[in-house]
Amino acid sequence: MREKLGSMAFQTTEVMKELIKFGESKHSAKEAFLQNYSGAKSIDKFMAGFAKQSGIFSFETFRNYLAVAIDAAKYAKENFGIKNIKNLQKEHIQSFLQEKIDKNLAKSSIQKYSAALEKFSTALEKKFLQKYDFEIKTTALQEKEKLSIKERSGYYCYENPLALIKNIDENKNIPESYKIALSVAAETGARFHKTITISGIRQDSDGFYTLGKGGRIERFEGLNSLSLKTADRA
Repeated sequence: MREKLGSMAFQTTEVMKELIKFGESKHSAKEAFLQNYSGAKSIDKFMAGFAKQSGIFSFETFRNYLAVAIDAAKYAKENFGIKNIKNLQKEHIQSFLQEKIDKNLAKSSIQKYSAALEKFSTALEKKFLQKYDFEIKTTALQEKEKLSIKERSGYYCYENPLALIKNIDENKNIPESYKIALSVAAETGARFHKTITISGIRQDSDGFYTLGKGGRIERFEGLNSLSLKTADRA
């Protein structure tokens, strides 16, 4: 008897349920992950590894990621004839993401799509007990990353920016807030005039952020590439 698969939206929802961790402690999960973590020591690599393997603790995040996953599954059906999401391949997902990139969406939007698709692959692995590597960081996505960094880098480049920052750090006449702002600018590509508005850097499941007017969360593109040293100072 042929198995009833249901719509792509239904199948995707059932798969994504594998990641639901509502009400559980994300901090405890992160601590447990750290105990067995042997990857690169930078905070962005650690967070990327944790994000890939952990569940979803926020209903809002789950809702956003589910919407992307359903969109991707429907795309695979419409363009590749995929009717069972168990049969999804990296070519299907990369084509979906490439379409979004070609629409010239903001880098932050592409990052959100990428994060959601990474979670989708994790959910598929848990559901079907097989490997799903969509290789989200495609050449096209990497090229967009390079372009966005170039656009933010300003008009002038220094031959040895690290030496320049070191000299500034050792200058007692420069305010500490300016020194931190320069470090953030150097590590993330954010413009200096934006970084001096930072009033403390915080962290959640999506990485680092700062609070703007009225408590509004503000994320700077590239902020997740901050070193632990700079994040602790800010």
